[in-house]
Amino acid sequence: MTNEITLNLRCLLDNAGLEDDFNPGKLQITQSGQVIFKRSPSIATTETTVTLTGITTPKVAYLYNLDGTNYVEWGTTTADYGFKLFPYGNGGIPNLLTLNAGKTTLYLKANTAACKVLIAVYEA
Repeated sequence: MTNEITLNLRCLLDNAGLEDDFNPGKLQITQSGQVIFKRSPSIATTETTVTLTGITTPKVAYLYNLDGTNYVEWGTTTADYGFKLFPYGNGGIPNLLTLNAGKTTLYLKANTAACKVLIAVYEA
């Protein structure tokens, strides 16, 4: 089969004359394996390692901070947190991305208090 993964993405900005509309429409991606990693681990204020069990070649991933107050930093290398997940009720949006082959471990660290984060990764 082809196009097993479908993404619908749009980002619209309208702020007193400052406008932007990024709308690539429906994006379809082929998945050759039939594996998904999906968990909601509790992320501590010290580095938490999440191994993407069952995933050997990651493709599409999304991370979503389920906490309403605290943010979470994350990355694919220990102690290198290049991304931030804001609280869901406070400007937090899911991080939707593709992971490079071999990136099967994530490193996360919560700010102030532990947070649950929804992590889903689809095999390529």
